[in-house]
Amino acid sequence: MSLIARENKYIKRIVFSFLLFLISLLIYSLSPNLPTSYAADSNETNILTLEDALKIAKENNKTLQAQYYQMQSAKETYIQALGYRLPNITGSLNYERIRTMSTNNASYGSKDDFSYSLNANQLLYDFGATNSYIQSVYHTYKQSEKQYLDTLRQIEYQVKQSYLNVLSAKQLYDTAKEGLNLANLILKYTQSEFDVGLVARSDVLSAEVEVQNAKISLLNAKNQINVSLANLANVLGYDPRKSFTISQIAYKNSPKSISTSFADQIFSIAIKNRPDIAAIVESIDVANYTLKNLKSSLYPKINLVADYSRSDSKFPPENYSWFYGITATVTFYNGGQNISKIRQEQDTLNYLIKTKDNLEDSVKLAVWTDILNLNNAYSTFELSDAAVKSAEENLKVNEAQYKEGLNSIIDLTTARNNYIAAKNQRIINEYNYYLSLATLERDLGVKFFNIENY
Repeated sequence: MSLIARENKYIKRIVFSFLLFLISLLIYSLSPNLPTSYAADSNETNILTLEDALKIAKENNKTLQAQYYQMQSAKETYIQALGYRLPNITGSLNYERIRTMSTNNASYGSKDDFSYSLNANQLLYDFGATNSYIQSVYHTYKQSEKQYLDTLRQIEYQVKQSYLNVLSAKQLYDTAKEGLNLANLILKYTQSEFDVGLVARSDVLSAEVEVQNAKISLLNAKNQINVSLANLANVLGYDPRKSFTISQIAYKNSPKSISTSFADQIFSIAIKNRPDIAAIVESIDVANYTLKNLKSSLYPKINLVADYSRSDSKFPPENYSWFYGITATVTFYNGGQNISKIRQEQDTLNYLIKTKDNLEDSVKLAVWTDILNLNNAYSTFELSDAAVKSAEENLKVNEAQYKEGLNSIIDLTTARNNYIAAKNQRIINEYNYYLSLATLERDLGVKFFNIENY
């Protein structure tokens, strides 16, 4: 084989390998990628965690989106206000056709008139009025930013509440299903006992009634799941008919009480993190700078002005003029309007300061109430846990006694109902605990609160 033939063969191998690499890369890029936030097994259903739900609501919730655009509008107003520090330059171009007439309608002919001008105006000093106005607008923007965060705080609580509602509804549905299974089992026991003449027909009828009631409870529990899912979809910004598969838990930490000795420390967290408190602090700054702006209006405003103009009957005009100078403007008397505005703004400032103090007191009360409610929910949850164990043991005893003919269908049905009621109450108490925790997080102004540290 010649040298040229070997080189051609070598080049063909390189080209073939390169094409194979490109094809492999194309196939890989077109293959579906599984989201990292969900299960790796493609056969598993996507699981919506509470953290996922909070992220989705932040992006999709309509109320939050409206608040966001209001915040952006305030930001643009601030950017506009910054322009008051810069020169104001305007230009004009004019053309006129002038025809001069005498009183007896005699015409003296017509002529063209061309003119253009360039004007400049630069603020030199206004005793801080412009800077105060800009700062006022800036803090108005920051206030809208805090209001957005406060809306987010409320939305996050709604998401947690809706998510917990779905979890609770699913658990109550499982209990209702267990109740139906127990009712069917009791009916089976009773029917077999009736078949051999050990119980009356009325016992069978009573057991059948319990089965029907259990079916009704199961239907209601299923409907409650659908309603809870619709509410969750709505707060996430989706169509209420959208369905989700949610995680089995919302919070990773187990129920725990809070030591009241940490109350002052928890209060300080709320005062520091609550966006509505931060918003009213910004509004106080707005009032302060507005007050400075109004006081500055009592003093002269000094501007540098300049003008350059050209005019002629032909274009481009050749006759020109220019000037520059300094102007000072001051209001000597306007019926006391400025003084009245200053007094009004001072009253507004005092009102906002008192409102902030009142809000901080309200926040402390809300947080303290949340701590009490959470500790009470924890205690009732602990008691309900013990109640479920007792009710389950009582049910087993009554089942054994019923099989031996030592008690009636009424005793067995009562034991079954007590067991289901105890499980339902345990679910409700657990829901109340985590809802109390979500309420505490809302009133603290935090997304999640590490209760283990308190």
